[in-house]
This record gives sequence, structure tokens and C-alpha cells, in this order.
Amino acid sequence: MNLNAAHFTIERKAIVERFRSWTVDGDVSLTVYDSGFAPGPVALLINAYGMPFDAIRPLALELVRRGYRAITWDCRVLPGDGRPFVDVCGVTAHCTDAATVLNACGVEHVDLAVGWCTGARILLHLAARGTPTMGRGLLLNGAYVFGGVPLTTFQSQLHELLARLAEDQRMASVLCAALQRGVQRGQRFSSDPELGRIVAHPFKDADRLVRYAALFHDVVADQDDLTLAANVTFPLIVVSGLQDEVTSPEASRLVATATPLATYVELSDGSHYVPYTHADQLPL
Repeated sequence: MNLNAAHFTIERKAIVERFRSWTVDGDVSLTVYDSGFAPGPVALLINAYGMPFDAIRPLALELVRRGYRAITWDCRVLPGDGRPFVDVCGVTAHCTDAATVLNACGVEHVDLAVGWCTGARILLHLAARGTPTMGRGLLLNGAYVFGGVPLTTFQSQLHELLARLAEDQRMASVLCAALQRGVQRGQRFSSDPELGRIVAHPFKDADRLVRYAALFHDVVADQDDLTLAANVTFPLIVVSGLQDEVTSPEASRLVATATPLATYVELSDGSHYVPYTHADQLPL
């Protein structure tokens, strides 16, 4: 692993207003948020593909309030501007990035791993690899991949959009303009203006949309998520929001059923964005 020390910016304060960045193997710059080295358990927070840190900031702060050293990072190529573009991303790259982040932070064991949306899938893949070792896991509104559960309308539209971009990236500007019109008409992402701004980040312009599409290079992984869940050997809590229109609560229920040491929790008023809206109510 090639870590270029010239790219390190190290600031350790009570959480995350500061960050450090470094290059990985000379092609991708990752921005890491680390609350510091105070004694206590370590929590790894795995964000959804392409989402800015602000989408999970309330959860990161809640982890710190509860005594955890919280570590997370910006997903490769998006969010953020000016980073080298990489055509192929996918599950393997995201798992490699998680290992790189933990290595740079000097962490070998994660006491609590939290994955949100597509981050929940990465957590399952990391668990299958066995590194890092994990004490327990929390899966929030997972965007799981397996047969038998219909996609939500949002997922179906997103998969169609990504397929069209894969065929012709010149469509990005047209699709982005259409998305923005839909957001303005229907407050598609959230009725909270600030949260709406945050989660609409990948759809703001054509460049971001193309980068977002690259993150889903292998959205259907070699192993389906039910198989991965069935082999998890540490306790899991699987959380879904019953008002989630982005991912399916039914899929979360099936993942919980498939996992030997899982507990399933429903938030009756929870939307897809529980790390932002329900941080203080989560079973951390």
C-alpha cells in the first residue's frame, strides 16, 4: 500500500470539523473524519455511496457523545471536487478503502461498525472478509441486493438512470436537468430543505452524476447479501424506517431473518435518512 505522507493533514479535535487526506496507490484521494485518539471503543461509520459527510454528521456526533472514537470517510470520487476520476469502483474498491482508512488510523479492531444504505452492503462484505474484526454491527436502511424483493420506485429509476449513463455519458446533462426539475416540483429527497440539499449532492451537475454512476460499477455483487448475512458471526442490529421510500424495509427484515445473531428494529416514523433525523434514537 502506497501512502504518500505529503498528502497528510492531521488535525485531532472533538469531531470532524477538521480532516486529513491522503492518496491511495497514487490514484484516489480519500478524506477521513476521525474524532481522535481518546480512550474508548472504536466505531466505523460507513456512509452511503456518494453522500457527503453532512448526511451522517448527527450520527457521528452521537457516537462521540456516547464515548466512541468515530471514524468515517468520503466515498472515492464523490463527494468532493478535484479528485482524480476512476472509472471502475464497486464493492471491492470500497472494501479496500475501508481497510486503508483503518490502517491509516492505526485501528485493527472495530467495536461497532455502522453501515447506512449502500454502506450496509459494504459492512456485510467486510464481515465476510473477516478484516477488520468487528464486535457488533448496525445496518441502517440497507440497499441490499438479492432476489425476491421488488425494488422501490426510486431504486428502479436509479438503476435505469445508471444503465443509460453506462451507454452514453453525454446523457448526464439531460438527466441531471430532469432530476433537478423533479426535485424542485416534489421535494423528492426530503421536506427538510437542508437535508434535501445534502442528499441531492450526487445529482447537482453532470460531472457528479457520472461519478455517482461509477460508484455502482458492480451493484449486483458476486454473492447476494442474504448469503453474506447468513455468515455473519457477530451480533447485528438491522434497522429500517417504515417511511423509507428509497430502500425496502422488507429487504431489511429478510436480512435480519437470515442473520443468526440479528435483532430487527423498525422506526415507525423513520424515512431513509435516519442517521440524520434519528441519531439519538438508534441502538448504538
